[in-house]
Amino acid sequence: CQASTTLYDAVIMAGMEIIERWPHSMTVSYVEPSQDAAVEYGGKNFIFRNDTEHTIYIYTEVTDELATVTIYGTRPEYHYRLESVLISEEASTRVRYEDDVSGKYVYYTTDPPYLYKEGRGSCRSEGWVVAYDWETKEEVSRVQESNDSYRAGVNVYYRGVHSPVGSITEY
Repeated sequence: CQASTTLYDAVIMAGMEIIERWPHSMTVSYVEPSQDAAVEYGGKNFIFRNDTEHTIYIYTEVTDELATVTIYGTRPEYHYRLESVLISEEASTRVRYEDDVSGKYVYYTTDPPYLYKEGRGSCRSEGWVVAYDWETKEEVSRVQESNDSYRAGVNVYYRGVHSPVGSITEY
């Protein structure tokens, strides 16, 4: 999905038409909401069309830290950017508890649970393709590309599994 998301941004910047694009079910860490493009075998696809009058060449490169997509062709009429606009967001209320058998975070059953991983909240967002004049840098147009909803992630808590010293367990 990170590869298709990177390609999505490059296609927008090249001024080409998006035919099919799917958001993830939850937000991702590597781009803002509505700037992602999820793919799934047999399901979600990312499809675009080179509707320019010129041939393009797509070059990709991946390193340990960076994924890059470069589209070579004729410069588009405008400088395009994909902008994310957050419409609403709510903190996650989803919770999952896991036993901390190592006792690294929570040892005793009487200790309060430890928030190990905070789930991202749910949100609604819009993706807008904004065109800027190459010379003046002034905004020329703004077109809504998407309207997306993302589910909340899960807050993961560790809980202790050991009985406090001196406690008596009745059966």
